[in-house]
Amino acid sequence: MIMTWPLSDDTNVTLLLCAWFGGEREHKPLTLPEYNLLATWLHQNDHRPMDLVKRSCAENAAQETRLGYHRISGLLERRITLGFHLEEWQRRDFWILGRGDAAYPKRIKQSMKSLAPPVLFGTGEVTIIDQGGTAIVGPEGATRQSAESVQQLAKFYAENGHAIIVAGRQSIGENAVKSALDAKGSVIWVLQGDELSIPLEKPVRRSRTAGKTVLLSSRSPVDKRSLSEEPQVGQMLMTLCDSVVYVDSSEISTDWYCVESAVREFLELKKCYVHVSGEPTESVFELTDSGAELLKKELLEISDEPPELQPEVIEGSPKRSDTSQQEHAQTDDPDPEIKLSEAAASQSIDQESSSEEVRESEAVHTESDDEVKQEPQTETADDRGDSPIYRECIQGELFELDEVSTGRQENIEDDDDEVDILATTDLSAQIDLFSSITDE
Repeated sequence: MIMTWPLSDDTNVTLLLCAWFGGEREHKPLTLPEYNLLATWLHQNDHRPMDLVKRSCAENAAQETRLGYHRISGLLERRITLGFHLEEWQRRDFWILGRGDAAYPKRIKQSMKSLAPPVLFGTGEVTIIDQGGTAIVGPEGATRQSAESVQQLAKFYAENGHAIIVAGRQSIGENAVKSALDAKGSVIWVLQGDELSIPLEKPVRRSRTAGKTVLLSSRSPVDKRSLSEEPQVGQMLMTLCDSVVYVDSSEISTDWYCVESAVREFLELKKCYVHVSGEPTESVFELTDSGAELLKKELLEISDEPPELQPEVIEGSPKRSDTSQQEHAQTDDPDPEIKLSEAAASQSIDQESSSEEVRESEAVHTESDDEVKQEPQTETADDRGDSPIYRECIQGELFELDEVSTGRQENIEDDDDEVDILATTDLSAQIDLFSSITDE
């Protein structure tokens, strides 16, 4: 188990700038593109996030990035609120990792690059995130037949040594988790917002304590904004998996986590199968037209080899009831404001807002050349985790919490309520240490 407490000062500042704690009105936390813009400025000027507590650094950064000094300083002044949340998160065995931390999952950082969340929240064994696995996904409106298929698939993959990767609190993901844990398998559960704070059932708690389950989110556990459509969940899930099985189900559903679009986006990089339980829906044809392959139901009766090693996995594509086919073209709108380097791949930003308080999400896509032609990307201030200066991050000067292992032994008696027992931490010393922004 990787220790993340106390947090580095860089991560504390990044939390203040980017995380939602609830009740934000005057100053909205930075979006991913805005944070990347600020991180790029910090790197180009030989600064780190923690330097923003100095008034001169904050003023220069605000002026040159046009993010506004009052906004940056206002976000940094939320230190007391953050202090109380840090105490609660530590008590509940959550870990927090900034992009500059050495323990930040390399699979996310190296694959997503500037699209990687500035801060990750989670609970459970961090190290299994980089091990890969098989994602089992599908729409929310699961039929009984498709739910049974999910359980069979999760059991099959778990027994063959694959970690099961799922997205969100929906029936398909929860069925896959239950079946994987029954088979003594590992689980990587990508969540969002306050989904992370939902109490865990006993099998999940036990698996977490045993180091075989991890839950992670790019949003704060107290971020209660409406989920709406959140593309980063689907992108993270596809980044973490080695292969994916899309279980076809009811068309009467909403893809809140944008998993289906993420599957199509990653089809050239990941092995994708489609499992059809009944009459195929339009999603099946869209995925198979894009390169996905059909998974035979008979394969579930075989348990000696992983599915991708079986030659009989693939069967012919189903025939459409409607002979017309829709061609889907993905376009990337270049973002003229945010460039991490001239040599880096251009980014596109699709940001939708239903209201200032309810929802703020962005879908950022990168446009890359062939692997052999890729040019190196400029590092940002928090992307230098492997450099000597970042391996020696100053710990806990801004908020000093007691060092408590996130792998504490959990009470596994036959009770129905989650047991959380840890000594609380005195925050009075922490709050004084993070003083207001002052002149150098």
